[in-house]
Amino acid sequence: MQHGVEPADDRLGVLYVADMPERYQKRVMDGIFGFRTKAEYTQCRRIQPCAMTLQQHSEASTVAATGCDGQLGIGRLDMSFISHELKDAPISAKVRILIRMGQKARDPAGASGCTAFERRFRPAGRCVTPSRFGIEEVSFMAGVRRRYPMLRRSRVLWGSRRVWRPRLVFWSGAIAVGVISVLFARLADVAQTGFHALLGAGEGWRGLLPLAITPAGFVACAWLAHVYFPNSQGSGIPQAIAARHLRDEDERERLLSLKMIVGKIGLTLVGLLCGASISREGPTVQVGASVMLQAARWGGITQAKGLILAGSAAGVAAAFNTPLAGIVFAIEEMGRTYQARTNGLVLTAVIFAGLASLGLSGNYTYFGISEETVSFASQWPLIIGCGIIGGACGALFSLLVLTATRRIRRWNTLQPVKRTLVVAAACGLGVALIGIACGGLTFGTGYDQARGAIEGTPLPWYFFIAKLAAGVLSTISGIPGGLFAPSLAVGAGVGSTLGLVFGGSAGIAALLGMAGYFAGVVQAPMTAFVIILEMTGNHDNVIALMCASVLGYGTARVISREPLYHALSRLFIADAIRRRRAETAITNPVA
Repeated sequence: MQHGVEPADDRLGVLYVADMPERYQKRVMDGIFGFRTKAEYTQCRRIQPCAMTLQQHSEASTVAATGCDGQLGIGRLDMSFISHELKDAPISAKVRILIRMGQKARDPAGASGCTAFERRFRPAGRCVTPSRFGIEEVSFMAGVRRRYPMLRRSRVLWGSRRVWRPRLVFWSGAIAVGVISVLFARLADVAQTGFHALLGAGEGWRGLLPLAITPAGFVACAWLAHVYFPNSQGSGIPQAIAARHLRDEDERERLLSLKMIVGKIGLTLVGLLCGASISREGPTVQVGASVMLQAARWGGITQAKGLILAGSAAGVAAAFNTPLAGIVFAIEEMGRTYQARTNGLVLTAVIFAGLASLGLSGNYTYFGISEETVSFASQWPLIIGCGIIGGACGALFSLLVLTATRRIRRWNTLQPVKRTLVVAAACGLGVALIGIACGGLTFGTGYDQARGAIEGTPLPWYFFIAKLAAGVLSTISGIPGGLFAPSLAVGAGVGSTLGLVFGGSAGIAALLGMAGYFAGVVQAPMTAFVIILEMTGNHDNVIALMCASVLGYGTARVISREPLYHALSRLFIADAIRRRRAETAITNPVA
């Protein structure tokens, strides 16, 4: 092939009917084997596989294939890098070309219009043109003759920069997600500890500090997010979901970028420092997706959707030290489908991010080890109650957030900056009042309260109501921050209260309430029970947690048909569509 002569017998091609999606054609032909041109509109018919002869025009780099029944295909191919790599190499090479053949085109003018090279291969009275026939895929296979069959891999592949650069960039990105997640977690703990240190015991004038600190912090975060870091508001998971559905690279960069990483982490820490009922886990998902997407840009990797999914899964796995939950979250919540190729990326990213997290923080369970086990004989009413009531509360939270968010976005249209700050100040004041009324229990992530409930310390009966209200206000305020940990705290409060009603262990009731409520909020039952199992390290309660999660999910679907994260992601997609239409109207005005 590289010398422009007819290949020898050991280099004959095989003719197949190739039906490949366009994206694979482009990646194989343009990205790997350097096609210069290809037919855009091919006319095809099914044929039987048969041997064919390949010939190449040395000057024009034109490849022609002659099939067993006279069918022809012509395309342009750049084999220069293959020739360079194979020079003086002790290998036997085979080239296989898959060509989509079409009906022969009859030229009314006979041989006129055909080049000399095309006339050489045409049947009498017919002319083959590249506009009617196109090479579908070229795959190069080279095997080094070695002693061991298992090691018959091309030295070109093992030493190729094209192969190793994307892999190294991808692995480095996954490790970076793990490192950033651990550092983010430590800074979040410092910020939350700093806020509680300001309050002290909550006595005297220090107990009233949230009335000034919390609204001011909300206003500052909302202003910075609106002016300097747009699309950083809220959890971050809806932005990652929306980015997977957007095809335009510029629109994806509005949601996932290096600038977004800085803004998301910084503003979430400020929110925790002023007592907001938010968490770091949702923002870690957006940060992880941004890191992996940026790695794709640097490494020349084209699988943007798969990398966003992998970064999101790595973020969840590193944030909670729950690798299985990260994988399930990516499949059930982010992707809503199972794809073997994409899940390979997810698994690899979770492994490398998990290794980085283990190296920095060691092996730990998020809520410690729970030793208590559910007894179905005596506690089945508690399981059903936590599942149904927890799911109903989760659906109520979703409805309140979605309804308020949509109305606030419409209200902010006329004066976006001013009204955004008004909403943030009002929400901050509401969070401060709730926190002061509850003795500071609702400030922050709620991690300490949830862990105490799992360890057997009952929570006040009103805790879950107050924490739910504080979570709604923090979510709709326009400041960055997640709702994973606050949702688990609300669920623990629901279970603790139901444990007082139905009787039974406070720790078991808290676990079941967390499963039911969290499944109701995110409407992802598998993620709910898997993440709680890994957080507590007790697999004896798997059936009970599954039952509570499924009941919570079913109840939530009856009350609220829209999953929270996906409904919020559609708002970002709608914004992207409106921007595109506005730009189109400016560039192509209607006369």
